[in-house]
Formats: sequence, C-alpha cells, structure tokens
Amino acid sequence: GEDFSLDGTNLQRISLPRLQSVGEDLALSGINDEAGFSGFSSLRSVGGDGHVSGTATDASGLSGLRTVGGDLDVVALNVSDPSFLGGLDELGDHLRFYGTDIRSLEGLELEHIHGSLKLYSNDELTSLEGADKLTTISGSLWICDTDYAGNGSLVRLTGMDALVSVGDMYFEECEALEEIVGFGALQEAGDIRISGHSVLERVSGFERLESADSLRVTSNEILTDLGAFRGITVGDVAINYNSSLCQSDIDELVQSMTITGTHYDFGGNKDC
Repeated sequence: GEDFSLDGTNLQRISLPRLQSVGEDLALSGINDEAGFSGFSSLRSVGGDGHVSGTATDASGLSGLRTVGGDLDVVALNVSDPSFLGGLDELGDHLRFYGTDIRSLEGLELEHIHGSLKLYSNDELTSLEGADKLTTISGSLWICDTDYAGNGSLVRLTGMDALVSVGDMYFEECEALEEIVGFGALQEAGDIRISGHSVLERVSGFERLESADSLRVTSNEILTDLGAFRGITVGDVAINYNSSLCQSDIDELVQSMTITGTHYDFGGNKDC
C-alpha cells in the first residue's frame, strides 16, 4: 500500500480509470472545475486518511468511493451538499467539513461514524438535515468551536433525527445560532457543551435523551429555556453565567435530574 497525492491546480483534465484503491493516504488538492473529479470514478477504497480540497462545484466523480480507513477531510469545495459521498458506507475515523459551501448533510448515507463529525466555517450551512441513516457517532459532534470560525448561516439547528448515540456534543460560539432543535431519537451522550452564544434563545428536542456524562451550559446571553434536559441522568452539571436564564428554572431543572457527579453552581444567571 502506498500514498497517492495529486495537485490539480494547473491541470485541465484528470483521467485515472485504473485507480480503484489507494493502500494508504489519499490527498487531492487544488481540484477545480476544469480538472474535475470525473477521473476518479473508478476509485472504491482508501486504506488510510483521505483529504479532498479545491474550488470544484461538482465532486460526483467520487460517488463510487465505498470505504475510507481513517479520517476524511473535505476542505473548501464549492459543493452544495455531501451527496458525492453517498456511496461511502464505511469510515474508520473522523469526517470533517471545513470552509465548504454545503447547505445541509443531504445525501450522506453513513450509518456510523467511528470518530467525530466536525463542521467548521461552512458559511452556507443552514441545517443538519439529510443524514437520515446516521445512528451513532462514536467520537464527538462538533458544530462550532472556540478555536475555529462558526457556520455563519446556521440559525436554526435541525436534523440528526436518527442519531441514537454520540460521544460528545459541542455547540460553542456559533455566531448566528438562535435555536437548537432535533435530536429526537438521541438516547445517550457523553459531554454536552452549549456555551458562548449571543443569540441562542432556545434548546428543544432531545425528547428521548436518557443520560449524559456531563452537561455544561455557560455564557449564553439570551437563552431562556433548557427544559429539553429535564429528568435525565447526568454526571457533572454546570449551568452558569446565562444572563437571561432564570435561576429558579435552573433549580427546578436540576432537581428533576439524577446527578451522579458534581453540580457546579457558580451563579451568574438571571435572578428570578
């Protein structure tokens, strides 16, 4: 098994009809519409990590890809959805979309992600709809993160309606996020962090959530409702510095939970 790398920046056409598998890592960079991905239509498997980047608006030439043994990074492609990965049914580790034009997860047919699903700086992303078969994420679901730019068009987070189990969930400093809904099938999670939002007002859904390793909700300026987490079994709890969230409502919420760890009560919530 060997690595395969190609920079398509100055290429006008790529034709690799005999390339069916890559034993180790695959790196395709600088792929524009002129070079395109049609030359990779025979590719079925990558043994190691995959990296795909460029400015192409059509990546359907990769739709025959079935397995990636490690991570798969999709960077800066001008595609509107990940349907070009519709044939992918086995991914060994992380799936990351960074700086793309995807609007949703429409066409993603994966049932399991053994690593994490990370979505950063996708300025056209408006929902997580489309990943209708995804039931487990063994690693983390990262929607925004303090170290990366947010998804600037993500106002109402919907989707992930089939997800039953996730390692951790991070919603941190999503600049436009006003509401988190969905996750109606989710039963168990690791750490859940919701922090640093200036326009997030409501968190709902999570109707079937039974347990989480921890729940940390901090520094959300206009958040007024956390009833979605009522009655869960949880390890550590920290709900602090949410200036519009009534402390009395938090107290009632905490009393409804079964807490097996520590309740960190530092205050900073609304006095009501």
